[in-house]
Amino acid sequence: MTNRCPICGKETLVRRQGEFSFDLPENVPGKTMILPDATWDECSACGEQILSHELNEQVEREASRRWGLLQPEEVKGIRARLGLTQVQMAELLGVGEKTYTRWESGKSYHNTSSDNLIRLVAQSPELFARLNAQRDPARRKRIAEYMKCLETIKGGNLLAMAAHGGELDAGVGEVLRKRLREIIDARKLG
Repeated sequence: MTNRCPICGKETLVRRQGEFSFDLPENVPGKTMILPDATWDECSACGEQILSHELNEQVEREASRRWGLLQPEEVKGIRARLGLTQVQMAELLGVGEKTYTRWESGKSYHNTSSDNLIRLVAQSPELFARLNAQRDPARRKRIAEYMKCLETIKGGNLLAMAAHGGELDAGVGEVLRKRLREIIDARKLG
């Protein structure tokens, strides 16, 4: 190990062991984080502290816990309960596979907005499937084709035709309602 400080360049870097105290930024609840049995390097000239990878992970995990974010084992548990692979969960959340894998392993921590998405997936996974379906560029064309032949497909059964639309977004639902009214009105006239 070199004892040259990467910040000030002086050869005054000293290995420290013991209780590591870290003053948290204003946006993290709690005043000071104290981690026992820690090892880090500290420059006696400029005061710079250089954390080991392990100590940095402990600091991130504690900050994540204080923010109330899901911990790695909880993120993994949600995915497992949904029966999804890491790739499928990453796609559902709209993040990269490697990013999601790091969240589960604790190699990196997600932010509050990602935490919100993970919690929403846990509560309403079907909602995310609907959102993904709404992004499908071919969706409107398929719906329009379906609408053209709706009366034939449903055999003219008005109750069967009226049952459509509950799972559609507002715009598509309105188009469907309009088409159903046209079919009903045409039957009344015919």
